[in-house]
Amino acid sequence: MEQNSKVPIFISSPHYGLEDLRGELFDFLSDFGTNPQLSSENGFPDHHGYKPYAQCLQVIESSLMVIGIIDYRYGTKMNDWGKKHIEFKGLSPTHAELRHTLNLKKRLLIFVREDIASYYDIYRINKNNLKNLNLPDRLDIDTLKMYEEMKKAENTPWIESFKDVRDIKKSIKQRLLSDLHKAIIDRDKINLSNSELLLEKVLELSPEIRDKLEEALADRDPKLTKYFNMIDKKQEPNIEPNSFINGAETIFKIIKTAIQVIEVLSETKKKQNNKIVLIDNESITKHRKKNKWPTEI
Repeated sequence: MEQNSKVPIFISSPHYGLEDLRGELFDFLSDFGTNPQLSSENGFPDHHGYKPYAQCLQVIESSLMVIGIIDYRYGTKMNDWGKKHIEFKGLSPTHAELRHTLNLKKRLLIFVREDIASYYDIYRINKNNLKNLNLPDRLDIDTLKMYEEMKKAENTPWIESFKDVRDIKKSIKQRLLSDLHKAIIDRDKINLSNSELLLEKVLELSPEIRDKLEEALADRDPKLTKYFNMIDKKQEPNIEPNSFINGAETIFKIIKTAIQVIEVLSETKKKQNNKIVLIDNESITKHRKKNKWPTEI
């Protein structure tokens, strides 16, 4: 699969001390079928005119999702972010990336080292007495401030603690599968909505045009002739889930069903005061489910 057809996911984290975790996460996302964006890897997009760390902000703008890792080290504070991102002056690259993601309202998954989540509670209660806090030397106070900002953000990101990279991979897999399931459901809803609109339009066609429509569809794809014949013989063709999602055969089946519905309506219409009254929708649905098309009701 071409890289530009894969979902771009940006990985944001301090570099120092997390080299192995970043590399393993990059490989995991690649194997999962996405296009991970990691500044330390080959092929990372190059945006001329920006400092290397500022280029990451440009990449985030074209990414569908950002995965942020908050560890003990805050990272080096940078002042030159260019005119476009001057508001990030004094922030570390990771902090700027996470804040930029929130500003863009991008999907953001944050994983924070388990110990830091515990130390944050101590920090939150004793902000006015930081010098006397018993915090490990490797933990930067700015890391706790950044973590607090993420927790209190207006559009709060999804945050979870982790012990090692295995926790992160397991969680990401669950999130991505959940997103995929939702995307499929949303796609099916769109297909159903389009199908209902198509059915409504077909119902408005004259018999002559409907015949030509069926003939044209069958001529376009010879396999549809066999498909239509199966329906005529009341045989239900097996439709694979993939085909249903793509919607192609389902659309054609709806067209054929629509024509059958029209035939039922034509045979059951009644004249009352020179007005045509069609059979009610409940009866149509009832007989459609049974796959029987009566001449009288």
